[in-house]
Amino acid sequence: MSTNEAPYKFSIPDFRYSQSAEHLGFKGIFVDRPDQVAQAWEAAFAADRPVVVEAYTDPEVPPLPPHITLKQAQAFASTLIKGDPREWRVIQETAKELVADLMPQPELTTDLRSPDSQTS
Repeated sequence: MSTNEAPYKFSIPDFRYSQSAEHLGFKGIFVDRPDQVAQAWEAAFAADRPVVVEAYTDPEVPPLPPHITLKQAQAFASTLIKGDPREWRVIQETAKELVADLMPQPELTTDLRSPDSQTS
């Protein structure tokens, strides 16, 4: 094992956790586009029961805090330099995320509530 490999590996089964939550009586919300995130959280916080928010994400986009410090950015960069095999893609996606955070965001209009919870 090289020094860059994780000491263990595991995989998570590929199934819809949000659907499983619905079968258990929870509210399940599935998000697969960035423009759905805000409304998913709004629906989750407004729910009258426990909620599972399932987000389909790109594993090569690190979840950076909204206000990363220079020291944190340097630590993040140093981990990539040490040999992450996907480092260039991670750097590209991180840069896109940082630029998107600086740009004005459009108002969201997607309604993520389940059809049975919507009123006419």
